[in-house]
Amino acid sequence: MSLNNELVEEIRKAIREEIRKTLLEAIMELIPPVNSTEQKEIEQKVGSPNMYREEDFIEWSGPRKYIEKH
Repeated sequence: MSLNNELVEEIRKAIREEIRKTLLEAIMELIPPVNSTEQKEIEQKVGSPNMYREEDFIEWSGPRKYIEKH
């Protein structure tokens, strides 16, 4: 890979990371906060994250990568 191609790829990677960060921040703004009563209800229904094995979780890096994995 030439220096020019490497530079272009690094720029693309930086742009993708910034877009993901911006989208995550926008999504987080849309999710309403959960009060302690609601949190207790959630934990009664599905438990808390520490009740699950680490291998039960997947690393989510966006819809495309999730779809490709499954």
